[in-house]
Order: sequence, then structure tokens, then C-alpha cells
Amino acid sequence: MHTPESYSEQPTELIVDNPDPVFSPQLEASDEEEKEQIIGPKRKVRYHYVISLIFNTYRRRSRVFEFDATDGWFKRFSIGLPYSALTFFVGWWGFPYGLLLTPVAIFRNTVGGEDVTFRTEEQEKSQKFVNNKLQDEK
Repeated sequence: MHTPESYSEQPTELIVDNPDPVFSPQLEASDEEEKEQIIGPKRKVRYHYVISLIFNTYRRRSRVFEFDATDGWFKRFSIGLPYSALTFFVGWWGFPYGLLLTPVAIFRNTVGGEDVTFRTEEQEKSQKFVNNKLQDEK
């Protein structure tokens, strides 16, 4: 049985094997790459909108928006709100695709947009590869 004296013999220092880096006070990294390693990569999101004229329906995508990994759903939702409003007011009027595509676009924007992070990273890598090949040929 443990007595109070045996408890006082134990070290009082708390040892943490794996602290969570997101809540670390050392988050004030000076280099952007260090911040990316601590917080995580940026998220790239695109929004959808639908414009309809009686028998013509146009489904388009917005430009790519970048968000930090710490940005929440509400920030992504608020950026996509104008695209959802545009779709809500002018997306329904096309037959038959306006009636089908409008709810899909509004739902995608409501859940935070379409995540295109990996697609854009692959495009950037392939563009760098092509540029390097063109420079090597010169």
C-alpha cells in the first residue's frame, strides 16, 4: 500500500512525450514553410454557380480561393454565399437542367465548396516540370 511519504518521493515534473504542435506556444514561426509544417497546408476551394435562361443553362465555377487549415466551415460558407444567392435567384429558370443543377450547386457551396487542393498542386508540379524542361532545352 502507498503511503503519503512514497508519493512525495516521486518526481513532480510532468513529462509530455508528444505535445500537440497546433496548441504549442512556439507557433510564432518566422518562416512561412515552418508555419505550413506546424499548421498544415493551405486548402484550395472553388464554388459553383448556375445561370439559366429558359432553354439554356450554364454551370460555372468560381476562381480558386485559398484558406488556412485552421479556417473553419463558416468562413468557407460565407465566401460561397454570394455564389449560392446568384444560383438561387437565376439558376431555376432553365428547363430541365436548371431545376436539376441548382440544388446541387447550392448544396456544394453550403458544405464549404469543392476542395481542389490536390488538383491545383498537381497542376503546379506539372507546370514546374514543363518550365524546367523548356529551360533545359535552351
